[in-house]
Amino acid sequence: MKSFKELLSEKKDHLIKKNKNLSDEEKDILIAHFKKYPHLENQINWNNKKLTFDDFSGVLLSTSKRQKKKALKDKGIGGLKEGEDYINIRLRTKGYLAYAPLNYEASKSIATKHIGQCEGKWCVAYQKSRSYWQHYVYQDWNKNGSSIFVYIIGDGTKWAMDIHKNTFDLWDVADEKIMNDGKVIDDGYHMDSDGNMVSNLPDEAVLKEIMTKKRLFDDIKQYKVDKKIDFIEKAVTKDADYGSKLVGMAIPGTKIIQSDDVWFTGEWIKGTWHSGSFKGYKSIWHNGIWLGGTFEFGTWKNGTWKYGEWNPKRYNIIWENGTWEGGYWYGGIWENGIWEGGWFGGGTWKNGDWYDGRWNFGVWEYGEWSDGIFEDGEWKDGIWHGGKFTGGKWQNGRWEDGEFGGSKSVNKPVWKDGVFHGGIFKNAIWKGGIWRGGRWFNSEWLGGYDKKGRYHEEGDSPDKWDHGSIELLKKKRIKS
Repeated sequence: MKSFKELLSEKKDHLIKKNKNLSDEEKDILIAHFKKYPHLENQINWNNKKLTFDDFSGVLLSTSKRQKKKALKDKGIGGLKEGEDYINIRLRTKGYLAYAPLNYEASKSIATKHIGQCEGKWCVAYQKSRSYWQHYVYQDWNKNGSSIFVYIIGDGTKWAMDIHKNTFDLWDVADEKIMNDGKVIDDGYHMDSDGNMVSNLPDEAVLKEIMTKKRLFDDIKQYKVDKKIDFIEKAVTKDADYGSKLVGMAIPGTKIIQSDDVWFTGEWIKGTWHSGSFKGYKSIWHNGIWLGGTFEFGTWKNGTWKYGEWNPKRYNIIWENGTWEGGYWYGGIWENGIWEGGWFGGGTWKNGDWYDGRWNFGVWEYGEWSDGIFEDGEWKDGIWHGGKFTGGKWQNGRWEDGEFGGSKSVNKPVWKDGVFHGGIFKNAIWKGGIWRGGRWFNSEWLGGYDKKGRYHEEGDSPDKWDHGSIELLKKKRIKS
């Protein structure tokens, strides 16, 4: 008789086999995977009759990551695949190793203490987010072209070499920049714990040797281009027209320039966008994951934005819904969605939930703000839960907590109307509204109501009410 466990396994096999959305090869992969890792079956909603292979990616990827972490811990660089995860740059200079990571996971791995006995603190190997890796490796981040990174190990430490065009920058293990465009910053020395002056730099011969690897850079360049082309070909699109333009990185010692993908017209239905320019004026992004690049024209319907630039060139472009995790917003219309972090540099916010980030300028019409910094612009209405409002005009809304106010300069933020429930009000101007509670510092009161509906004229202020040092000049009941 078959065990209960075997019967359960058979049931899942049966569901996989009869799924018409899966190819025979995909079915074989999933059946073998769940046979090896049956405890992962409960992570799938088996009641969903429309499961696709993408719905299983989470359980497949999590297992793969665990296996790689164990291999890295046990084998060091041997836990990664040469040619797939990294390129080994074989040096003539003894005592040094050099690896060029080909993906974000490899970048993180080579930076760990499992390879080289110390940990590189570089942002492109940041353990929690791939955004810096995408920014440097796939985008024209500094107008010098996207980067190729080489991690150097030797003398008990590590360096990160950022190669762009025909020059390079160098960072030490603590992510301090010690060379810029191939030139040493300061004198290249620091004082150790014993008070001795020691060099921050690797052997000069190592750097020169790496910069002569023209063929290697060609290989990495082609690998990156193939990756970019790959994401376009595998995406689900409709009536798509895309091409390429010559921008990006010039390969040292060659006349080759890395191309960058450009989307001209059509509809992006779903998929993962790694980098490039989305330019179609009438194009529509329906759903998917955006990892990096520039969105210049079109309409964003839904999806997840990880990093990149939202940068309208001539017309207002529209974000209808979705989740923004990080990057730079330079203008356009935000209709709804969730903002988790990043920089907002202009445009109109109509509605949505702001959790954290930096608001530089723009018009906020309505929504809920949880945390972050509002530097300048116009707040028309909404609910403020926390954070700092350091500049601009507050027209109306409900303030629950946080800090309203800026420096002692002449450009003080102005509160025109709304309800202030609590928090800090400092170095700012109050022109109207209801004060229900909070802390008042060095600000100007031009008139408004207290929580009992009594009106206070110009010159009065909440700090004086607290101490009872002034009679109420005027009383008015708020109309219901």
